[in-house]
Amino acid sequence: MSDNGQIAVDWGVLNAHAGRVRQVAADTRLACDAAASLNLGGGAFGIMCAFLVPPLSVVSSLAQHALNSAAAAVERSATEVAAMGGDFRELEDLIGRDLTTLDPDVAVYGKRGAVS
Repeated sequence: MSDNGQIAVDWGVLNAHAGRVRQVAADTRLACDAAASLNLGGGAFGIMCAFLVPPLSVVSSLAQHALNSAAAAVERSATEVAAMGGDFRELEDLIGRDLTTLDPDVAVYGKRGAVS
């Protein structure tokens, strides 16, 4: 909310936030790619600890799945944040056009200036 009690939506801030969220998703995908590159053979821990390879492989695949799911969720969030900004902007433009149509002498001002 702004200082005068009105709701103010800053499109630039919303778009910048969506970009940061997309970067988080890309970083999550990078972590997933790193986890996928893990290759453990039977001799990875030596003969005495070779029994650790199968359980670790299961845990690794579960971690990859979790990272993929997290990245997909974050990517969807970025898309929705950007869409929300667009929806607010369209609504503001629609209301501005309607108000201008009702009384042409009324100037509707927002952060972007007069709406015609």
